[in-house]
Amino acid sequence: MAMAAAVMLLSACNDDDSSSSWHYTTEQERAIMKLAVSGSYNGIVRYAKDSFTKVDSVQAAWNANPSDSINGMTYYNFPFNILAHSLYRDNQKADSAIVASLAPATFRSSLFVPMLVFNAYYENGVYSYGSIPANRRVELTTSDDHNVTFVFADQMLLSDNYTSVQYSSIINVWSKERVYQQRLLVDSIYVDNNKWQVRFPLVLFSRR
Repeated sequence: MAMAAAVMLLSACNDDDSSSSWHYTTEQERAIMKLAVSGSYNGIVRYAKDSFTKVDSVQAAWNANPSDSINGMTYYNFPFNILAHSLYRDNQKADSAIVASLAPATFRSSLFVPMLVFNAYYENGVYSYGSIPANRRVELTTSDDHNVTFVFADQMLLSDNYTSVQYSSIINVWSKERVYQQRLLVDSIYVDNNKWQVRFPLVLFSRR
């Protein structure tokens, strides 16, 4: 649902230039959007084990503080090891025992409230946000000194400075249903400088 909403939001803004379809938010509206996403979440991360027909989930916790645009998102003890079975090299599936051995790690990323919103979503309490870790990377080290770097993918989303800027994930909040969903996109993983591609997004879900 979140993925579809994000795609529809961007498509609508791109395909319909009518000023009646979207608007720049006021300070009051932005305050409403900030309040809608703010707070602590206990939910799950859905991930594909081998294909979209094999989906599993694990518990996760995170916090959103949109007052801090640089490090507004904190993901606690994030289970990066769930990506060990979503790796590909040269279009061939290739599991990684090193990634599977990673301990959970806490990381932070930005959190942006877009200034340009699609009216139909905003009026129905569906708000979208952009997020990306610093330099699009999270660097970890295993207990036996393997270096593992997660490179987050780019995703187009209208940003605070009125232009289209690339973010690694789209966060959607359905304020009326008190539902949070986020598509977190990891593009590739480097294990001791050996590159692996990631085929499937991670989807965070929580209901408050």
